[in-house]
Amino acid sequence: MDNETFEQIVVAGNLVNAPQFLKDGQEVFVLVNGETDQPIGVELPEKIDVLVT
Repeated sequence: MDNETFEQIVVAGNLVNAPQFLKDGQEVFVLVNGETDQPIGVELPEKIDVLVT
C-alpha cells in the first residue's frame, strides 16, 4: 500500500527474493516500470527484527 495515497499494489510472489522475511505492516520498496506502471521487483529492508526461539 502506498503510504501517501493508500493505493494498494498487487505484486507477484516471484518478484520477492526472500518472501519468508516479509511481515505484515513492513515497509518495502516496490520497483515499478515507468513505461507500463507494472511492478518489476521488491526490495526488502537491509535489517529486520526477528525472534529466535
